[in-house]
Amino acid sequence: MSVVTSESESFAYLNPEERLKKYKEFLASLEREDAAERHRHAGRPSGPQPKVAPARQESARADSHDGRGIPSLKLRGTVSGRQKESEAKAGDERNRVLLRVKQRAVESEIDEVRREKAQLERKLERGHIKQEAYQQELEQLVKRGQALLRRRLDVAKELSEVVED
Repeated sequence: MSVVTSESESFAYLNPEERLKKYKEFLASLEREDAAERHRHAGRPSGPQPKVAPARQESARADSHDGRGIPSLKLRGTVSGRQKESEAKAGDERNRVLLRVKQRAVESEIDEVRREKAQLERKLERGHIKQEAYQQELEQLVKRGQALLRRRLDVAKELSEVVED
């Protein structure tokens, strides 16, 4: 978590183009990490794989008498078991990457709240704002920070569920 904090602090001082470039680089590194993780797990034997029987086609004569339609139209929507499995894995990978991005965004927002609190304290020390205004703004920052901490826990929980699957 400390690595994300130091990176997110450096993003605050970048212009939007540089921030976007860094963000895209971070996404690419996340995808590389996930690919490496998949390759580590791919080499492990998982037991015998069952053979999938080919789909059974009904005769064209039976369909023409029943009026149900042409068999090719029925088979067009079917997806093989392997294809479904690969689509599910791709969906899990996408979810994992999105959750990690969401986790990073929440961490960045928490860092922003910390910076705003420090800035608010400096304003009070220098006499730029009064104690009442400080208390009001601090209360808002505390509420925002608590909501972000709850959100961080939710994202971490979701991420652990996706990683376990």
